[in-house]
Amino acid sequence: MGKHLFTIAPRSSVSPPFDISASESSSRSWIVVATLALTGTVVSLQQTLVLPLLPDLPELLGTTADNASWLVTATLLFGAISIPTVTRLADMFGKKRMMMVALAAMVLGSVLGALSTDLPLVITARAMQGVGLSLVPVGIAIMRDELPRERV
Repeated sequence: MGKHLFTIAPRSSVSPPFDISASESSSRSWIVVATLALTGTVVSLQQTLVLPLLPDLPELLGTTADNASWLVTATLLFGAISIPTVTRLADMFGKKRMMMVALAAMVLGSVLGALSTDLPLVITARAMQGVGLSLVPVGIAIMRDELPRERV
C-alpha cells in the first residue's frame, strides 16, 4: 500500500531565464495568425459581396438573370479548380509564392471588375477573384508550418 503510481516532483522556485527567441517566435506567430485571419476574412467577403446585388445585376449590366448568375458560378467554378491546383503548386514551389500569385489574381480581378461594365469582362473578373479562394487552404498550410504543433 505504500507504493504510489505517480510521483510528484517538488516545484522549483527558480523560474527559467527569459528566452528572447521564444518571445520573437511568439510575436511572429501572432503576426502570421492575424495576417492569415484577415486574408481569410477578405476572401470570404470578396466571394459573397455580389450576392445581394444579384436581383439588380441584370438591369445594371443589360442582361438576363441567367447570364448574371454566371458571376457567382464563375467564382465558385474557378475556386473549385484553383484550390487543389494552387495548393499542390504551393507544396512544389513554396506557399508564400503561391499565396502571392493567388492574391495578385484576386486583386487584379477586383480591379478589372470595378472598371468594367461589360458582362463577359465582369464574369472574367469574378473568375479571377475565384482563384483567391485558394488563399484559405494555403493559409492553413502556412499556419501548420509556422506555429508550434500544440497551437495548430
